[in-house]
Amino acid sequence: MTQHSRILVTGGAGFIGRHTVLALRSAGYAVRVLARRAGQAAPAPDVELAIGHMNDPVALREACAGCDGVIHLAAKTRDGPDADEVNVGGAACLVEACRETGCRRIVVVSTQSAKIRRQGDYARTKAAADALFLGSGLDVTVMLPSVVYGTLDDGIFGVLRRVVAAHRIVPVLGDGRWRSAPVHVDDVAAALVRALDVPESVGRSYDLAGPQEIGFDALLDRIAAAQNLPAPWKVHVPLAVSLAAADVLARIMKSPPISRSNVLGSNQDTHIDIGPARRDLGFDPIPLAAGLERLFGRNDDLAALRSEAMVLARYLLGVRASPEILQRYVDAHRVLLPATPDRVTAFARAHPWCAALLDAAAAPRGMREPFRRRVLLMATVLEATPEHAAHFLPTPRSRFATLALLGWHGLHGVALAALGTPLYLWLRAGPADE
Repeated sequence: MTQHSRILVTGGAGFIGRHTVLALRSAGYAVRVLARRAGQAAPAPDVELAIGHMNDPVALREACAGCDGVIHLAAKTRDGPDADEVNVGGAACLVEACRETGCRRIVVVSTQSAKIRRQGDYARTKAAADALFLGSGLDVTVMLPSVVYGTLDDGIFGVLRRVVAAHRIVPVLGDGRWRSAPVHVDDVAAALVRALDVPESVGRSYDLAGPQEIGFDALLDRIAAAQNLPAPWKVHVPLAVSLAAADVLARIMKSPPISRSNVLGSNQDTHIDIGPARRDLGFDPIPLAAGLERLFGRNDDLAALRSEAMVLARYLLGVRASPEILQRYVDAHRVLLPATPDRVTAFARAHPWCAALLDAAAAPRGMREPFRRRVLLMATVLEATPEHAAHFLPTPRSRFATLALLGWHGLHGVALAALGTPLYLWLRAGPADE
């Protein structure tokens, strides 16, 4: 397969799909993504969209036309009758479309749950789809990833992160001893792209997982520690009770928070062996500790950002920042602000009483001042939080009252700047070490 070959990605707008599209583009492939509706944003620049779904033979045939390979990620992950329609029926439609268009190469992304003994609808239909693909006579490789992580909010890892961040007590479905081997999404995407060019992988199935296995309870503790939080208290819900609850919720809710597949998949271990993927695909996943550090930063850095958020929330509104606000600030800071040392911010963290003085002194420099950018970022976080939004809304006042208030704030700001400027200039003149 040449570098400029065109690859169709089904499920390209999903978590793994987005990263796979980027990996394909980085490798020089032309990419076409199957999108369910017109107007859907492409997951990356220079990506072609084909409109259709997995049960539309005509759309699939048009999507496969001119493609040299397919990476198949689209799946119905919830239990229900449409799991058969999408996962098995869609696989049959894709196989037929590939046959008709001469696109023989397919890399299928399945799940470790396809190997468990007691299966819900998701695991059962994915296992059936894998068998259909491998028996199609086409050049098929099946990938079986473990828990995939790599962003703060995507996938089951994102759910666990949010739960651990928001709750000190966490219900666990089962005994908490289920073992997985979390794998970073970038390592998964690289393996999918690499498999396209490895003839030895045709007809094989590969486990894609991290280098270490970990129990579910221990994984919750690691996610908490990465966020500089204490390990949560865990309430283990017996397997039978968990299954009964999932069945009841499925009957009364359109989109229940748990399903039989969730319960069964997180209570049965699978034998995970990444040796074949290492040998054939050059698969070399990063350890969980390194992946968590890449995602959350070092604990020392995280502690500093949380302390910073507490000081800024107290300065701006006189409130104690909630865990939700702390996490929003940390997340936004990691995305929007550079991780460069800043003496002014470090001093404000250590001496919260001087935040107003330093902010007033830094104001003339505007967005060029790192501390000022942090203050405005926290203001934005607070304004977007419902319980604090009212503080940022205008209060009806008379013209005289408005002018008087502006005059007071002006004089107050000048006084603070006069008091804070010597300290600010001294901090800026020193070495940039936080």
